[in-house]
Amino acid sequence: LILAAGACVAASAAGPASTGEDPRFQPEALRGDLAIIERGALDGNPVPDRYEPRAALEAMFAEVRAKLDRPMTELEFYRIVAPAVARLRNGHTLFNLSAPRMTWLTEAAPLLPLGIRIVDGRPWVFRDLSGGDASLAGAEVLSIGGVPARALVDASVNALSFDGETRGPRESSIGGWQILYDLVLLHGLGPRYETVVRRDGGTMALALTGRGGV
Repeated sequence: LILAAGACVAASAAGPASTGEDPRFQPEALRGDLAIIERGALDGNPVPDRYEPRAALEAMFAEVRAKLDRPMTELEFYRIVAPAVARLRNGHTLFNLSAPRMTWLTEAAPLLPLGIRIVDGRPWVFRDLSGGDASLAGAEVLSIGGVPARALVDASVNALSFDGETRGPRESSIGGWQILYDLVLLHGLGPRYETVVRRDGGTMALALTGRGGV
């Protein structure tokens, strides 16, 4: 895992706790990674306390540290740490996946085959790549994988490293690729996406199959 705060800091040097496609890292290794991330976020950032006192940010990282109490995969670690880094509200302080995992995400992960844009806090389909008989373009997304649309948008907004506190630009930024990635990264969804949409006054429930490199 990498925290980019002006310079890139490698934060996942410890070996896995078990073998397999999704190795798990022991709590002590995860806490060591978090210590590097915290130093980079607070000490490598010129103004880390622009929006919150440093003491509040340190308390936040302490809360994150307490959650690292069991072996975790890279994605599980990401789901806990990314929102904490995003709380700095600095678009130059980014927390990313490892290079192999990023390659998997962008080239092979089974993503929801819909293009989505956020308008007034609500996700809408602007492009349908599912191959269904009728295009879903223009439909409002009500839920995906049982997660209400508002919760999906909130989770993506809260995990996005972005300058300032204004919500509108954040919502615009998560449209397109980011919210598709976040369905996998933050919610563990796919390859099958149970999707509920509203269109022309009616509600439809569909099972969409994810596609790699949508």
